[in-house]
Amino acid sequence: MPQYEYVTREIGVPVCTLTAADCEELLRGRRAAELPQWVPLNGRRAEFQVPELPDDNVVLQVPLPNGKKLEVPLPERCKEGDTLCLLQRQDDTWKVVPKKHRFSFVVPPCCSGDVLRLKPTDHLELNFAVPENVEAFNVVTLQADADGAWNFQQCAVLPPETEPLPLPEWTSGQYQAILDALKSKGYLDRLCPDESGVLNVGVPFCGHFHEYITLGNFLVKHRLEMPGVQEFSIFGMELFDDYVRDWALAQRWLWRQHQISCCIEAGDLAQDPTPKAQWVIGIHPEVTKGGIIGSLLHSCRGLCCFATFYEEEKDTLLNMIDMYKVECASVDAFENPFYAANELGCHPAMRFIVVVDQSCGENSY
Repeated sequence: MPQYEYVTREIGVPVCTLTAADCEELLRGRRAAELPQWVPLNGRRAEFQVPELPDDNVVLQVPLPNGKKLEVPLPERCKEGDTLCLLQRQDDTWKVVPKKHRFSFVVPPCCSGDVLRLKPTDHLELNFAVPENVEAFNVVTLQADADGAWNFQQCAVLPPETEPLPLPEWTSGQYQAILDALKSKGYLDRLCPDESGVLNVGVPFCGHFHEYITLGNFLVKHRLEMPGVQEFSIFGMELFDDYVRDWALAQRWLWRQHQISCCIEAGDLAQDPTPKAQWVIGIHPEVTKGGIIGSLLHSCRGLCCFATFYEEEKDTLLNMIDMYKVECASVDAFENPFYAANELGCHPAMRFIVVVDQSCGENSY
């Protein structure tokens, strides 16, 4: 039986409670709508190669045409010789991203000959005509050549759909307990769909998205308890596309079992905005990056639910939320009911739950 390949990343976990004063200077005093993620690009861009580095934790100083120098923290996984792109925003700040040479995506439900609109980079959109031998939920990879032209590289086909792969215990344990707690506290009644009757659910920093079966079954089971909801759409984001095969398995299962559309993309939540949502479920956010929390709050006019390991994380998260929530929002923090009958252990996953109810605000973004 195939097994999951686990890919790990290091993230910052506070050992003491952080406040607004600990945020990057760029983020202090800004409203959520003014965060860099939500400021449009102005079209100016530049490229440079990463020079020889003494170590991985460096800040590059890049000279600009106006004589000033831009401090650029080296993006994760970048190394000597890689090309970085500088993209200027309309507020004169800069977005820094590695230049992409490869782009993978999951083919959505469609027919051969359909044209998909793809956006492998911020400044490039591609039309991809689906070939006859490519089916929904295949994983297609495009490669850029030396001249910048994108070409078809490969198409990976998922194994036949039989029984779902065995999933981690937390999906039916701590994660299920979060959803059940939200229901018991009456939060489902406050979820309102968009004008088309679609409840858009955001799953940021979703990793493998192992929880797809638990979430999908919960949404369908309790749809009638969500006023006006006719269907569901799930959007996820993760920093790298290491898990694209797992995303494809999740998208196939959700569509075939429940007709739930699902799209997960690689993107940097510290620099990229997320689509509008009425319900955001963020498991173990990197709370040391307050701008990510603010951006998620700005994307959501409904419920934002977060879960953390430790009390310092939870308290830091509450401070970040206080900086960026809408004025009328209510905030609730409580311990995961799962641990009422289970041992905490050294690193209790999803121990603290924080719910931000922004359904009181106007549905504007």
